Amino acid sequence: MEQERKDPTQLMRWPAVGLIFIGLADLLISLTFVVGGEQIGEAVNKAIEERGGAAQDLDFSSFGNPANLFLTILGFAITLLVIFGGVAMLKQKAWALALVASILTMIPCLGPCCGVGIPIGVWALIVLMKPEVRQAMK
Repeated sequence: MEQERKDPTQLMRWPAVGLIFIGLADLLISLTFVVGGEQIGEAVNKAIEERGGAAQDLDFSSFGNPANLFLTILGFAITLLVIFGGVAMLKQKAWALALVASILTMIPCLGPCCGVGIPIGVWALIVLMKPEVRQAMK
């Protein structure tokens, strides 16, 4: 009995949308820290002081030190790869880019949406490994 093959477009649609969604969510959260990191640190310090704790000099700003700046730039690059990989999967182009995007999405804590990214990345990877999907993306 021959197994019924599904349309590759249908198979790829929702995992691709998931990759794009995760990428956009990561981008939005990262931009929040870039723009308001210092204010977030001040709010956390204030909450610590109100609870009787010793104030810390917290600054979640990306520009506070070179390591934060490097990690922010790296995070943006990875996030853009995930978004472009999702778009490539949606358009049925660049199979390798979609594959890299799904793998990056699965790496825990690589972006702010690490818990949600794992199942979406696994789903996208499973779909990308199907022969009919690989053939459609060539």
